[in-house]
Amino acid sequence: MTTTFGRRSGPWLAVALLMFATPIASEAQRTPTATPWPSITIGAKAGYDNNAHAELLGAQLRIPLLRNGLVELMPSADVSFVTGLREYQYSVEALYLLGGARGGPYVGGGLAFRNTIYGREANLPRETRKGYSVVVGSKFEADARFGVQLEIRWVFISESAEDEISAIDPQIVTLGLNIPLTGRGNHIGRSSG
Repeated sequence: MTTTFGRRSGPWLAVALLMFATPIASEAQRTPTATPWPSITIGAKAGYDNNAHAELLGAQLRIPLLRNGLVELMPSADVSFVTGLREYQYSVEALYLLGGARGGPYVGGGLAFRNTIYGREANLPRETRKGYSVVVGSKFEADARFGVQLEIRWVFISESAEDEISAIDPQIVTLGLNIPLTGRGNHIGRSSG
């Protein structure tokens, strides 16, 4: 009797399980997948260094530290073109993006290093000093292939007592262009098709 009941109930049990599992499977298909990780971007920038009274060119990486894109790590290098001298500045900053991976205003800070001649004499040796930086800017996504940024950075390297000329605390204004390395850009929640 158990065998007969098992044979007759088998198809009905399979149909019942299929009916029960179908809404779960279709709900899983409607549920959005995990948000993709924003792309690492590489960028170039140009601007003005008020401490050196000179134009500058620079390069940077923007590395997302969180999937939602709210926090980035930004190592960068800049060269100020002073007459007869090149001043080099390197920094690593943590940024908080108010708009997440889509862009918008951001603030941050970190470590800065400046390599130049500290003093009036041109024959003094070059020296690299460590300080800190504060950054305020805004990131605009112009296209999936590139983004634009406008940034102001304050760098605090030394005080007036340390240097005979003046304190080394450049304010740098730059305009930059960032290109995603993975091709995904910073589009979150948009499908590619």
